[in-house]
Amino acid sequence: MTTGDGSGDRLGLARWMRAVVVERENVERRFDADAVHDLRVAIRRCRSIAQGLREIDPHPAWRAMNRDGRRLFAALGAMRDTHVLMDWVTRLGEGDDPVTALAIARLEAHEAELRLELEKPLRRFDVDAWERFAEVLVPRTEMLAPDGPVYLNLALRRFEEAHALHRLALKNRGKTAWHQLRIGIKRLRYTVENFLPDLHDEWGDDLKTLQDLLGEVHDLDVLWDMLGTLGAIFRTDTRARWRDAITRERRARIDAYRALMVGRDSRWRAWRSRLPSGVELSESALATLDAWAAFRDECHARARHASRLALELLGALRDATGDSRFADESTTRTLPAASRVYRVGARDDRDGRRVTARSARLIRKLSPPVGFDTDAMERIARVVECVDAPFVPIPGEDDHLVPAASAVLRLARALAAGLDGGVRVRSVEIRNGYVEIDVTGLPGKETVGEEIARARYGLERLLGRPVFVPQTVARPKPGARSVRRDSATARVSPDSADDTPRRGKTARRARSR
Repeated sequence: MTTGDGSGDRLGLARWMRAVVVERENVERRFDADAVHDLRVAIRRCRSIAQGLREIDPHPAWRAMNRDGRRLFAALGAMRDTHVLMDWVTRLGEGDDPVTALAIARLEAHEAELRLELEKPLRRFDVDAWERFAEVLVPRTEMLAPDGPVYLNLALRRFEEAHALHRLALKNRGKTAWHQLRIGIKRLRYTVENFLPDLHDEWGDDLKTLQDLLGEVHDLDVLWDMLGTLGAIFRTDTRARWRDAITRERRARIDAYRALMVGRDSRWRAWRSRLPSGVELSESALATLDAWAAFRDECHARARHASRLALELLGALRDATGDSRFADESTTRTLPAASRVYRVGARDDRDGRRVTARSARLIRKLSPPVGFDTDAMERIARVVECVDAPFVPIPGEDDHLVPAASAVLRLARALAAGLDGGVRVRSVEIRNGYVEIDVTGLPGKETVGEEIARARYGLERLLGRPVFVPQTVARPKPGARSVRRDSATARVSPDSADDTPRRGKTARRARSR
C-alpha cells in the first residue's frame, strides 16, 4: 500500500485500511476470537469514516470501499456473535445443566460451519482494490481538519438521533427499542472517535461503557432467543432458572445505563453543552454546506470570493438604502449559504445558466445540516436558481427574499470573475436618480465589465433605478471629452455638472433587458 505509515493522514484512515489487510491474513491463519475481533474493529473504523465523509464528499470510492468492507464485516459478525454467546452460556450455565452442555455443543458446531463459510468472503476480498481505495481516499481526508465545525455539526446530528432513540427506549422498554438505541450510541461514539479527538478524550470512556452495556443487553436478548430453539430439553424448571439469570443480568445493565443517562446530571446534558448552539450552530451549518460544495466545485475559491463580496454588498446596500429587504433576517441567513453553493452544479465555466439550475437540484436533494431545515434548503435553492432565471416576482411569504438575495448574488458573482480574490466592495451611495457601487481591485478586462453590466439588471429592477459601477468605465483618451462611458452599455457616466447619467438610446435598451 502506497499510503506509507499514515503520516499526514489526520483521521488515521491509512493506518486502519492497512490494518484490514494485516488482520485479514491473521484470520486466515487462525480463526480465534481475538483475530476475528481485531479484523472487525479495523473494518468498522474504515466504514465509519467512510459513512461520515460520504455525507459531504461525493467521491464514488467511499461507497465502493464501504460496500467491500460491509461484505466481509457481515461474515465476521456471525462468527463474533457465536463467540459472545458461548461466553455468556459459560458464565450463566452450571456444570451439570444439560441445557448448558447442549447450548455449547450447538454453538461449537455452528462455529465450525461458520469457519467454512468465512473462507469464501476472505478469499474474495480484493486486497488490490482495497489498496487503490486507500490511495484515492486518504488524501481526501486532509481537506477537513479534525475537531472542526463540520465534524461538530455531524456529531450534533448523531447526538440528536441517539437522544431521540433514548427517549423512545425509555418509553417503550422493548427489545427493539433498546437495540436501536445501541446502534444510535454506537454511531455517536464512532463519529466522536474518528473526527473529534478532543471530545473523545472527554467522552470516550462513557461512550464505550454505554455501548458495552447496551451491547450486553442485546447479547442477552439473543441468548434467550437461542435457548428457546433447543427444544424439549429446555423444560419449565430450567427455563425459569435461565430466565431469572438473564433477566437479572439484563436489568443490572439497564439500571447502569439509566444511572448515567437519566436525570439532571445525565451525560446527555453534559454532551449537548459541548456541541454547537446559537451562533456556533449557524457557523457549523454554513461550514458544512461550504465543505459539501468544495468537494463538488473544482473552482470553489471563486464561490468563496463571491460569498464575501455578496455579504459586503448586502451590508452596503442596507446602510445606503435603508431597504428592509437587505436587512431581513432570512436574507442575511440565506445569502451566505446560497453564495457558497451556487456553483455545485458546475461542470465547466461555459455552462451558463445550466449551472445554477443543476446546483438547485443538488441542493434540494441534500440532507440539511443541523441548523438548517428543509424550508431553509428550499429557500437557498430558489435563490440559486433565480440568479440566472428571468427576474419575476415569486409568490409566497418569501417573495421579497428571493429577488433581493439572488440580485445581490448575481452581481457578486460577476465581481468575483477575476478569481484573484482582490476585489472589495468599498461603498454604496444613492445619487441623483441612480445607485453607485464603488469597488476596488477589478481586473482591467473588458469581459469583466461586460459581465458586471449584465449582472446589475437584477438590482436595477429591485431598486427601480440604474446601478452604476464606476470601475467598469473606460479611461478617456488624451484630448477627448471629459466624459467616461460604460464599457458594456455605452451609458454616459456621471461626470457631468448635473451629476446625472445621460440617457441615450443604448442606455434605454440596457435598462429594458
